[in-house]
Amino acid sequence: MNAIPWREDYDTGFQRMDDEHRALLQIVNELFAKSGEGITRTLEFDNGLMELNRRLQAHFTQEEKWMKEHDALNAQEHCLDHHWILSGARWFTESYFKGNAQAPGEGLMVFEAYFEKHLSGYDKELADFLRARLAR
Repeated sequence: MNAIPWREDYDTGFQRMDDEHRALLQIVNELFAKSGEGITRTLEFDNGLMELNRRLQAHFTQEEKWMKEHDALNAQEHCLDHHWILSGARWFTESYFKGNAQAPGEGLMVFEAYFEKHLSGYDKELADFLRARLAR
């Protein structure tokens, strides 16, 4: 399974957000590599999935805090996208722990859509908004 390469257009220009995105992508790529090698149902893979879910929740909580504190535009739509992504991550994690061997590969593919749509759209918009607000 191929990893998702970091692309320049993923940079939002908001350093803390970019650092978190890179850390999430690193976890996803490590899981992609293990899944592609057939290395699943190990404690390391299990912990990686749990860490990904934990980090996603923490990242989205922080973004939603910023949106609330600064009355960000499109916050409701952005938060709904967070919900969709977290639901997908929970689904494939639960499926995996219930024995679905295909769940990691299917679930990790969700993150390609995340990095294409969410990060390049909603998060860039939020970063631009926050930079403008914080510059005041």
